[in-house]
Amino acid sequence: MDTIGTVYMKLGLYEDADALLRRALELREELLDDKDLQVAESLVSLSLLLEQRGDLKEAEALEKELKP
Repeated sequence: MDTIGTVYMKLGLYEDADALLRRALELREELLDDKDLQVAESLVSLSLLLEQRGDLKEAEALEKELKP
């Protein structure tokens, strides 16, 4: 989901990308440890999408989750 969401983001299909990236993050957070690299990957992907759409506050909040 993260990979497809990233491709959609690059194609400018932001709504489709948003749904996939949020679901990927949700699943990874449910199934993996918070410190798992895949969770961080999903946080970064979603944060990049939000920045591209101009949702800077939400992007910044996600980026703060990456910091220890």
